[in-house]
Amino acid sequence: MLKYLENTSGSEVVYVLRTAALTLAGAFFVLYAHNLIVTGRAGFPADQGTGGPDFGTTPFAIFFGMVLVSPILETLVMWPILAGLKRLFTRPWLIAFASAGVWAALHSWAWLPWGIYIFWPFFLMSLVFLHWQKVSNTHAYWMTCAVHMVHNSVPASLVILGL
Repeated sequence: MLKYLENTSGSEVVYVLRTAALTLAGAFFVLYAHNLIVTGRAGFPADQGTGGPDFGTTPFAIFFGMVLVSPILETLVMWPILAGLKRLFTRPWLIAFASAGVWAALHSWAWLPWGIYIFWPFFLMSLVFLHWQKVSNTHAYWMTCAVHMVHNSVPASLVILGL
């Protein structure tokens, strides 16, 4: 299923869109399942009185923070995390799994369920970085940023629209 992530010779746009769709599908499945189990309802947790994260007050601030700033900064932080994990593990999926665990823990500090929701997206984004790093560090950085930006554009849009 994830074998295509290793293919860095095709269209970069298709790669980004396909991977972002997979990150979103996994994240929304976990979101749906978690909310169904915890509240008996599906939907965005902040709308259910469960205390979701605060993304800002204006549509511009939400979009700017979630779609531009977060992916750029988080990918910069991901780089040394992955470098350190590569010293501990040799298999890309194991490195990515450990990286996703680090990101889940970091996001859980802001709001506990958030760590659950972002595990799958960060697992995939870590694999993106690792596979594109074989092409170049620049490709690894910007391809990961692009997947993250496309991924975050969907929840940012939902927050802006109040859904």
